[in-house]
Amino acid sequence: INNTQKPLGENEYTNHSGVGFINPFEVWFQQVCNYCYNEWEASYVENASLYTTFLLFTRVSEFNYTVVTIGDPELLYAGGFNSSKSTKVLIHGWMDNATVDFSEDLEYSYLLAEDLNIIAVNWAGMSQTFYPLSRSAVPPVGRYTARFVDFLVFEMGVSPASVHLLGHSLGAHIAGIVGES
Repeated sequence: INNTQKPLGENEYTNHSGVGFINPFEVWFQQVCNYCYNEWEASYVENASLYTTFLLFTRVSEFNYTVVTIGDPELLYAGGFNSSKSTKVLIHGWMDNATVDFSEDLEYSYLLAEDLNIIAVNWAGMSQTFYPLSRSAVPPVGRYTARFVDFLVFEMGVSPASVHLLGHSLGAHIAGIVGES
């Protein structure tokens, strides 16, 4: 062992004979990914409201959803929202959306078991992409969803104790940000 040899830096490798080299493809790939990630993250921070929708499911709406928005109680009432009932906020994960597979099964199962409000956070426009980019959307989607929960509590009269956040995969991280906010 030659202890005088300097340690390898990032993106430096040795071949089978111990000769060091730099992998130019990996250097290029990291630069491209870092650029895309930074641009994407800046876009999401500014535009989470453009890529995130809230879908209300109730028994009154016969398992169909109503798109609801922050600050518009009429849309909530039209969808059968009742502030005295329990409210579940369901947040899907990476590569998913709020109206298929796991999310849809969970929404319908809850409604069959109990008469309540379900708000499904649909951030599919951000979740169905390269994982690091989807990951960068988590904080802004969490903060935007927290604004929606604040609207339910402070303007619609929903008891904070009756709101339950449920998230899967990256949706669980979003739920954590909502709860923290």
